[in-house]
Amino acid sequence: MRQLSTRNRNDIIHPMERDDDLIWRIILPTVLIVLLGIAPRPAAVEQALAAARQAHAQNHFQEASRQIALAAQHTPWRADLWLLAGQYALQGGDAQAALRLLQQSPVVDELLLGDAYRQSGDLASAITHWEAALAAPQGKAIPAEIYPRLLEAHRAGGDLAAAIADLQALWSLQPANAWVNYQLGLLLAATQPELALPYLDRAGELNAPLAAGAQGLRKTLQTAQGGEPAYNLLAAGRALGAMNEWELAAAALRQAVALRPDYAEAWAYLGEARQRLGEDGRADLQRALSLDSTSVAINTLAALYWQRQGDQNQAFAYLDAAAKLDPRNPVLHAEIARALAATGDLPAAEEAYRQAIRLAPGDSTYWRFMAEFALYYQIQIRELALPAARQAVWLAPADSANLAVMAHALLQLGDTFTAERYLRQALEIAPHDALLHLRLGQMYLLRGALTEARQEFDLTQALAPNTPLADQAQRFLEAHWTTP
Repeated sequence: MRQLSTRNRNDIIHPMERDDDLIWRIILPTVLIVLLGIAPRPAAVEQALAAARQAHAQNHFQEASRQIALAAQHTPWRADLWLLAGQYALQGGDAQAALRLLQQSPVVDELLLGDAYRQSGDLASAITHWEAALAAPQGKAIPAEIYPRLLEAHRAGGDLAAAIADLQALWSLQPANAWVNYQLGLLLAATQPELALPYLDRAGELNAPLAAGAQGLRKTLQTAQGGEPAYNLLAAGRALGAMNEWELAAAALRQAVALRPDYAEAWAYLGEARQRLGEDGRADLQRALSLDSTSVAINTLAALYWQRQGDQNQAFAYLDAAAKLDPRNPVLHAEIARALAATGDLPAAEEAYRQAIRLAPGDSTYWRFMAEFALYYQIQIRELALPAARQAVWLAPADSANLAVMAHALLQLGDTFTAERYLRQALEIAPHDALLHLRLGQMYLLRGALTEARQEFDLTQALAPNTPLADQAQRFLEAHWTTP
């Protein structure tokens, strides 16, 4: 289930932030009850509270919850004990115990109950209790606690209209919060693009780094102002997809095809968005092709679909169709080369890369692709990979990817000293690039500097966990270091 981004929330009060010292405020009333002689079992209560205090200090939240619950059983009128026991159960990850304890309290804490239902996976009940808490706020800070919870739940449930209402309520409380403006701009772009731009602009004024990734979306919204609604939604959906906001992209594209069922490109991009979300977008792509088989974009998206299915022949057929429609597009020839290489036709792939270079000789990207192709398939390292990498660096010497491929070619040829020089230059530009650290580790291996090599492979895995780069680093580690 998708989690709400937490970056740059500024003044929003985070869910589950409570006073960990609450247990101290329980001791005094308990002592007074003992002195008045009305506690049924004062010794047991004292013992349970002391044990709870010790468990909590050690972050043993479930045991702390159990001990507080024992004290609450001896003083069942003490709502604060039941609520604290429920809170600790939640912190310990036991949502069912938390619900049981909270429901025994003589005073209802709707916020905590909502948290418990959310942790148990019951979004509908969580929303019901949070809305109840909102209807009867207990303090000025409560709405700022509740709306982020509702926002996350509504986003997880796919209710964008409710999520927008949550953000608008937060905005009314915190109009100078960059994160709120940014999120509101994104959600409005997916539903009402004509309303989104002011919020994205304001987010950029308040926090430029936060809004930097939305420059493409802002430009798209500015260009599309006053255009046809279906086109505006398609443009917004494409821009949101470029930002990796695929759920929002799909929402925009669904509206586009609802407004214009004959909008072929909208169907194609909807198919792409659904694939990115783990669904099968083939039906949408087929509908797009049936509406317009002469679209470069639709044929290209169909090729991407078949590449993901592992059918390179089908992918090549659609890419070839796209290239015939737009023969001077180097991107298409590079994709054709990739598809041909995957089928094993390396000579044809090399020629397709050369055609991409002929179409854009001043673009370092296609020279780098050629070098990477030769390095990946281990063909003509000195004759093809090295000259192509050298040309890429000459055209764009400040591009760390070009420097990395040059270093890789040199490593393959055993020139570790020159390779190190290129890697050091690249790391000055991109110090957190996992690929660069992987190559540096390879260089140290070739020199026999095992300690330094291991450090680089460990760093590769830390920078890019659960990726092919991390897997490659692990293979190097397993090959050169024996795990005890």
